[in-house]
Amino acid sequence: MPRFEYIATNKEGKEFSGTLEGDGPQDVTAKLKQEGLEVTSMRLLREKPLSPFGIPRGVSPDDLSIFNGQLASMVEAELPLAPSLKQIAKDVRSRRFKTVIEDVARAVESGNSLYESLSKHPDVFSEFYLKVVDAGEKTSNLGGVLSQLTKYSLRMLSFHRRIRDALIYPCLVLAVGLSVIIFLSTVVIPGFTAMFADLGANLPALTRWVIWIGELFTTHFPATVAVVLGLIVFIWLASVLISGTPRGRAVSGRIKMLIPLAGPVLRHISIVHLSRTLGTLLSGGVPMVEALELAGRSTPNGAIEGAIRGVVRSVEQGEPLSDSLQKTALFPPSMIWMLSIGEKRGKLDGYLLHNAEMYHERLEGSLRRIEIVVAPITILVLGVLVFFIIISLFLPLIQLGMLIGCG
Repeated sequence: MPRFEYIATNKEGKEFSGTLEGDGPQDVTAKLKQEGLEVTSMRLLREKPLSPFGIPRGVSPDDLSIFNGQLASMVEAELPLAPSLKQIAKDVRSRRFKTVIEDVARAVESGNSLYESLSKHPDVFSEFYLKVVDAGEKTSNLGGVLSQLTKYSLRMLSFHRRIRDALIYPCLVLAVGLSVIIFLSTVVIPGFTAMFADLGANLPALTRWVIWIGELFTTHFPATVAVVLGLIVFIWLASVLISGTPRGRAVSGRIKMLIPLAGPVLRHISIVHLSRTLGTLLSGGVPMVEALELAGRSTPNGAIEGAIRGVVRSVEQGEPLSDSLQKTALFPPSMIWMLSIGEKRGKLDGYLLHNAEMYHERLEGSLRRIEIVVAPITILVLGVLVFFIIISLFLPLIQLGMLIGCG
């Protein structure tokens, strides 16, 4: 039986969240109503199949993007759907995805809609993807929405790759620098320590501190590794517990947006993601409230996800989207102004996608600044650390040489 994650409120307006099994959303809603709770948000928890090594198996974004483009072209050319799917399956390299497409083709041949056929594979096709396809079929615009999905997947792929590429160089510099420091601490410092012990020299404070650090990496290496791993596990567990509740995700999301340099970047990432997802859903014909709920759940920032739940309630009561977003104080005034014009002109989906492109460009600028600033700062800090280690090791020799010279 499928399991659903829900957010609900009681008669006093207090919010509750959790998971519940049911035959479908209606069944879960009925169960919660019996407990005096009104559902405000619900999503299906999808269980991904595991590989022999216990790793979730899926389909690469590149394969899905190519599939979207090919299917969109065939549908727009008014080719039969099932034979088109079979032909696409022949070109797919991934054995798993090939099997999935062939199964979808058989389901379509049996009389199911494309949405129903794709829904049998929730580990491959996301809720967002299925909603857009369902809306496209209901509005007889399947080719158009598949083209929108292709553009969406290509832009999001480019977006995520750009973020990844911006982080590679600083991480590489940091890894090399830390490797040098560990080498000095485990190989070079012990040799100097033995030499200083033979000389019986009175070591400076800086040298004693560096030797102590070196001993942590050699004599107490297992204990040091255990402490570091313990801290990492503690931080990870704390983040999992915090992200396990809507309130926790909202608090952590706001904290992330306050981090110097990284905060504005994380905020722009969420704005681009929300704008592009919501714009694509609306242009595909998904109703506003449904599109908002789905876009809010898919946003990477917990604070914005929580704010969108409040926006959904306001929109349901007839309030314009721009006014509801303005009350959250999380979105830039320029974005609110642009969306208000889009609402007045009846082109909200287009303005959302334009807003996504605009903030994508701003994010590019922010990432370039990070690349320009972070990598040199990382090199400088690591260089200073290595310099102090070397100086601390040679300082006693310099002092000893000066004493011999004076004698």
